[in-house]
Amino acid sequence: MPLIDFDKLAKQYEADDDFGFSAVSEEEYNSVINKTAKTADDYKARLNEVEKIVIPFLTKLHSTGDK
Repeated sequence: MPLIDFDKLAKQYEADDDFGFSAVSEEEYNSVINKTAKTADDYKARLNEVEKIVIPFLTKLHSTGDK
């Protein structure tokens, strides 16, 4: 007896005509892409601000590590 009954498994998915994606209009697609790009730019700006704060701290910590 096989561990997995492939015939039974195949019958479960025969009725589904969904290939794992759905159709969207070009406008919907572009709106998601634009939001994502804006979010990525926001995160880059935030990370640059964090870097400006953290790097001097780490540099100072490294230079005084032997004390």
